Amino acid sequence: MVLQDLVIFKNEPVLNWLSSKRLFAKDRKTAPITVGVAFLLVVSLPLTAIAILFDSIAHDKLSDAEYISYLENFSWSISMIYLYPLIVGLIYKYYLSVPHVLGKLLESLVSGISKNSIEEYNKSLDKRFNRPYIWLAILIAVFAANLLYFYQIIENSASANEWMTYSENTVNILVDTGLTPAGMIAFFVQGFLLYFVFTFVVKTIGFIYTLYEFFSSKHFNVELDPLHFDGVCGLRQISKIDTQQAYILFLLGIYLSFKVIDKLIVQDKSLFCDIGNPALLGSYALLAPFMFFLPLASAHNKMEQAKDRFLKPISDKISQLMHEISGIQNHKESAQYLDIVKEVEGLHMLYKRKIPVWPFDVKSVQGFFSMVVMPLLPVLIPILFNFFKT
Repeated sequence: MVLQDLVIFKNEPVLNWLSSKRLFAKDRKTAPITVGVAFLLVVSLPLTAIAILFDSIAHDKLSDAEYISYLENFSWSISMIYLYPLIVGLIYKYYLSVPHVLGKLLESLVSGISKNSIEEYNKSLDKRFNRPYIWLAILIAVFAANLLYFYQIIENSASANEWMTYSENTVNILVDTGLTPAGMIAFFVQGFLLYFVFTFVVKTIGFIYTLYEFFSSKHFNVELDPLHFDGVCGLRQISKIDTQQAYILFLLGIYLSFKVIDKLIVQDKSLFCDIGNPALLGSYALLAPFMFFLPLASAHNKMEQAKDRFLKPISDKISQLMHEISGIQNHKESAQYLDIVKEVEGLHMLYKRKIPVWPFDVKSVQGFFSMVVMPLLPVLIPILFNFFKT
């Protein structure tokens, strides 16, 4: 693989450290599983155990009706066990797949490229995906967003008894934090996950830009095969990695649905009582379609050009033969006439052959709606529930 040394997550300290360990070696099949399991064992289960422990203490003083426990707050409890480990593992797999896909495209679609050109391209991609100021900007944005989110939770829960903010269990670090030990852990866990998702979005934007640059580059002579056996001019790799993105977006969509249902029905609060929920829903609705379709659209112009190059000689040949036929209209029974007609029919069948100009099909569009849009449909349930309730 021509870009085997490219690593796009050097500014992701946790994954970069894990990838240096033998257990989490850069194997696209096994490493994401081990990373997901590691997150489950090191983060999800300890937080769950601590939260349940302090919930039991709170239940000694309050009735079930007066207290919202960690398990009842299912957008946290279910997500921590089932969703977050999968999201972390799949994002890691995505990071490992990007260099593989770019290498495969370079290897299969570009001919006559020198070793020096590959090395220079590798360096330019490394610089693009691992700019240090982007890492710093994401870190500052995540810290500010997380701080604002938890500040609103503390303010809105001042008179409520919840697992993150129950006053009898709050932690004092110089000042009263307003959070229980489980709430403090949740603060850092959510910060890490926000950083993870923000980084994923930025890396995806970088990948999309790289695809567009690759297919429009004057430095590479990209040659597509209109009759390639994969049915998309040899670009099946793009469809595959786009499917990986769709799985990640699918899980994030389920998480957002959980948060909305949890907020409106379980906690009986307004969706807009904190900025987090509307901000996440709006960002998802805006970014998900672009993140899914833009990688697929990157090769559209190149595929159209490949189709035109394939059909132009056929069209010219058909025109030439039709001109010859017009000269022998009075000899329709002659062998020459019949041979020309037979050749025209064969060329016409070839001309009518379906040649795609997009690296996706109807199934890809169906996949988008089933994996990206469908998870948000449950959001309508609590909204309708509250509408009829009032």
